Amino acid sequence: MKRGTVLIAVGEGFVGDLFDQTMCAFNTQYPDISFGLTVGSTEHVASEQAHIGLAYNVSSDPLLRVELSAHQPLVALFRKGGRFDHSTALDLKTLAKLPCAVPPKSFGIGAMIAATEAKQGIRMRALVEAGSIAALKAFVRNDMGYTILPRFVVEAELSDGLFAAYPIAPDAFPGGVASLIRREGRRLPIAAQLFLRQMSKMAAFR
Repeated sequence: MKRGTVLIAVGEGFVGDLFDQTMCAFNTQYPDISFGLTVGSTEHVASEQAHIGLAYNVSSDPLLRVELSAHQPLVALFRKGGRFDHSTALDLKTLAKLPCAVPPKSFGIGAMIAATEAKQGIRMRALVEAGSIAALKAFVRNDMGYTILPRFVVEAELSDGLFAAYPIAPDAFPGGVASLIRREGRRLPIAAQLFLRQMSKMAAFR
């Protein structure tokens, strides 16, 4: 097996993890296998436009098979040592007093935050609402406040000492699962099968 193309539908938050933990090493071993990445909806997997999908809190769908999943709770992310960094776990009442950037409710993470706000009877101080992981990271990087994301999304920034991640206490956001999915009943080409085995090394599934 020396050639082929793997088509992947990937949520934006998985992109860095996919390249850093899997794709780079796989390319060294199989340099002539190419990739097609669609950043966005897992509908591309259900419709067979993609071989494999990576999603956070994916809805149950009879057309999709979950090959691998891992609990990935949401955490509060600050610029390390910045003016808003509390250096400790935080509760929702404390977070609600600080400026934050959040995804819109149409996103899985945004929907989780909105549901928790309604349940707890609080309102986050959302200075920025953005449907872009890059924008949420930029907000934190510039020390404008914090954001709420799964830890694996910012592994590079944590390793570089730029961001600090803290659990949100008590367990305000139950659930939160990273999933590797494929179309139910679809036979994958050999290139996709090989890459599927490598994806267990991603930080999202540790």
